Amino acid sequence: MLYTVSAPATSGNLGPGFDLLGLAYDLRLTIRARRADHFEVITQGEGAESLPTDETNLIAKTYRAACERLQKPVIPLAIMVDNPIPVCGGLGSSATALAGGEALAAVVHGLEPDRDAIFQRCAQAEGHPDNAAPAVYGGLTHCGQADGLFTSRQAPLDPRLRVLLATPSDRADTETMRAALPKSWPQADLDANRELVSRLLAGLANGDSAGLACSREDRIHQPYRLPLLHQTRALFNLWCQDPRLPGCFLSGSGPTVAAWVLDETLTTADFETAIRALGIEAKLWLVAIDRDGLIASSSA
Repeated sequence: MLYTVSAPATSGNLGPGFDLLGLAYDLRLTIRARRADHFEVITQGEGAESLPTDETNLIAKTYRAACERLQKPVIPLAIMVDNPIPVCGGLGSSATALAGGEALAAVVHGLEPDRDAIFQRCAQAEGHPDNAAPAVYGGLTHCGQADGLFTSRQAPLDPRLRVLLATPSDRADTETMRAALPKSWPQADLDANRELVSRLLAGLANGDSAGLACSREDRIHQPYRLPLLHQTRALFNLWCQDPRLPGCFLSGSGPTVAAWVLDETLTTADFETAIRALGIEAKLWLVAIDRDGLIASSSA
């Protein structure tokens, strides 16, 4: 039996929506697994040379823990991972691995993955829900907390919307990027960000360029993180000045920079020359929005 699980890359925050907003892309982690005598994890693509190949791999660890939680036997698996998502790139690589491992435990035991339960466990593991929600549900998610649980609701998106992504070689581990933030913010900044989130959500729903521009005006995390990421900041500044891009933002805590694209004729080639002129090498994608989220299946 072949078990297949897939989860989309994501961006958290989207500028002012710190720990609140998340978006899923049609750039997918795909996991294929068969029963085996012992655990083996082979990764193709991003992380192929650095990620563990045994049961200490995050996907395998999450699978084991989920089996135990489901009170099911931990069946060893030979796992093949096709990963186009940069590790520590700000595109939700850990959220996809967590969601994938959770769903794999369900499908191996003939169960339908419980998306809501998987979302809660992934958000708890991550410490915040903005990457977990789109990895599980797809689309644009607006998250929060209520009664001790994480919450997520789908928000509308203009169907024309695509996202330009660039991942330079800057290093942005989550712990360092969290430590860069102040312990508290001035009330004026908090109030301004709430207004920016409202305007950004409206822009995402109707494709209004003025609303999409709010993604670059965040006061909560981008001003503190961008100075630590020199290539990322140069890309961010470049795209802020590009009239073809109505708004740009730091994806998660970086180093990936993302920008909104409404012009259906644009391709990545339209931006490569300007990036090279900065002396920066970056992986570049122009992605559509994923609407499916977490997918799991089995076949003979």
